[in-house]
Amino acid sequence: LGGFAIVMGLVRIASFFVRDVTERILHGDFATGIVMVAIGIFLFTNPDFLWRLLPIIIGFTILFDSIIKLQNSFAMRQMEFPAWWVYSVVSVITAVLGILLIVGVFGDNILIYYLGGVLIADGVINIVVVLTLSIVTGRVKRTVKKAVQNAKDASEKESYTEVYLAGEEPEKPTLTVDDTEEKNS
Repeated sequence: LGGFAIVMGLVRIASFFVRDVTERILHGDFATGIVMVAIGIFLFTNPDFLWRLLPIIIGFTILFDSIIKLQNSFAMRQMEFPAWWVYSVVSVITAVLGILLIVGVFGDNILIYYLGGVLIADGVINIVVVLTLSIVTGRVKRTVKKAVQNAKDASEKESYTEVYLAGEEPEKPTLTVDDTEEKNS
């Protein structure tokens, strides 16, 4: 990773010198290249730094994801989804797992297994949440569609009633050739 950062930094520095003067002003290639080379040299000379940093980065990612899951569980509660509390509990559990990664309570021997287990569990939970939300969204769409159709039907009935109460004969729908073809198919 350190070597990659060095190469990318050198490419950015080289692109600075190849660009037109007006483009140099708009792009920070030289500065970005210098920073990337410096980071690459640091990572290249301190490979254990990345190993120590990785669980912290993944821990913060899982913690952030857990907070989003908790937010979604509250939205599910407002939608009167019956199992909203399950998602709340799961989000709190994954948040604790993420915090344990950040704090670093595990030794190096156990860390890799713990890290893998947490990532697998988080992935499975994400899949279950997405599938459940898809089902709920489908139900909501069907309910809204049915409510809209019922409202249209009620509106048509009211207009026939208003015309009839006014003493007029309501128009009766006439069937055309197109209408009968639609009903037959």
